[in-house]
Amino acid sequence: MLKYKRSLCSTLLLMLVATCTSHGSMTESNQSDQEDDFTAEWYDHALLALPDLSDHTLMQHANSMAAHNAVNNHDYAMLSHACIFDLASLDTLDSAGNKPIHKAVALNDQRIVSRLLMEDIVINFPNAAGVTPLLYAAYNNNHAIAIDLLDYGNAYPTAQNFLGQMALHRFAYHGNTVAVQALCQAYRKIAPAYVAILLDEPDAQGWTALHYAAAMGHGDLVDMLISDGAHADKPDHAGKTPLWLAVNAGHESTVRALIGAGAQVFKDFGSNVHPLACAEQKGYNVIADMLYQALVVGSA
Repeated sequence: MLKYKRSLCSTLLLMLVATCTSHGSMTESNQSDQEDDFTAEWYDHALLALPDLSDHTLMQHANSMAAHNAVNNHDYAMLSHACIFDLASLDTLDSAGNKPIHKAVALNDQRIVSRLLMEDIVINFPNAAGVTPLLYAAYNNNHAIAIDLLDYGNAYPTAQNFLGQMALHRFAYHGNTVAVQALCQAYRKIAPAYVAILLDEPDAQGWTALHYAAAMGHGDLVDMLISDGAHADKPDHAGKTPLWLAVNAGHESTVRALIGAGAQVFKDFGSNVHPLACAEQKGYNVIADMLYQALVVGSA
């Protein structure tokens, strides 16, 4: 019986070596097409058939994409196996520079994200597009995962993509007040005296979180950002203020919130058309009346 087991293990080992050798000679295009099948076929065999091997180097290639496959398939059990037998696989990159944590966040799989956060993984690594896991959470407007990344993964709240956008910009675009509150709390932990400065951090086009909130008509978030110290009249690179963007989009409640916060109604920031003229040109009579009344009251 012992002789049979040794023979079986030897046979499996030779098969594994042969597969690894042939796999290593594949072209890059064939490798990417066959990698998933290779991993799925040999992952379980390597772990179950050869449990007593002290040298796991032959299994490392099979495991290298195991975490990625587990995430893609929402397979918690397979991911747990990868966490036990090959922690290094949790930081492997796919062809787009994504780690398993990027994919898990992008897929909105909070259970998988939570499992990955139990391990010592690199959480702030940007992929080839410059996107961190926290930014993926912001793209998906998923504040629950974002809070987990901030609280348990120590995600950098100020990480930016190639457009200069932080998670704050993206969540402001969605009007997610819960996420913005969590990010502001994270800012206070980093630099409590500079929260207002971070709130006014512009992206590549000069838009702050307040610009996004105003342009999308999120009046409640506008109030929150301004109360936390955001500048109500900060112009973008084209001279457009949050008020101008709110007026241009016809968001009455947001315009009212900005006026209440003291936003300048008539001041020229270089945007060619001031908010009142913009409202009149667009035919937004209610907004034009609000702006005119604010102008009269302000000049009194």
